[in-house]
Amino acid sequence: KPLLVNELDTIDKYLHTMANTIYERDAELTIALNKEVEAKLAAQNAEEFKDQFIRAISHDIKTPLGVVVNL
Repeated sequence: KPLLVNELDTIDKYLHTMANTIYERDAELTIALNKEVEAKLAAQNAEEFKDQFIRAISHDIKTPLGVVVNL
């Protein structure tokens, strides 16, 4: 039995709806991924800052302690 024009129109509408849903979901996932990448970079920067801070503080504390111990 051949498809009627109405059936083809209905199928076409559903396909367009599905395609739009896919594009919208892809856009949402892209935004979410970008936020996750930004959060990861912020965490890496915070980790690097912490490491630099600890190295600086460690050096600043060791120097006076070394002097006191040597006295």
